[in-house]
Amino acid sequence: MKGDSSRKKNTSGDTVDKYPELMGLLGSIGAFGLGTALLFDDAKDLGEFSSEDHPSPLHHWIWGLLLMTGGLTGICGFGAKLLEKIVNKK
Repeated sequence: MKGDSSRKKNTSGDTVDKYPELMGLLGSIGAFGLGTALLFDDAKDLGEFSSEDHPSPLHHWIWGLLLMTGGLTGICGFGAKLLEKIVNKK
């Protein structure tokens, strides 16, 4: 019924609506994890820019370091915003 107030409202999106920083934090954690996996995947070439097996200067370890750096920056930034919002919650 239209006026039935006893029906339960859908509240699944409330957390994301209150804390949009969660999406950025989760994305940053994912980027850091993927960067770590790429770094370990190419650990044998760590520090090298080209080799006989891989003539290209772009190795997985380079992308891994970039993703880890960006992910860690995002974790710090979004985590600080989220923590500030939680601490200052009224």
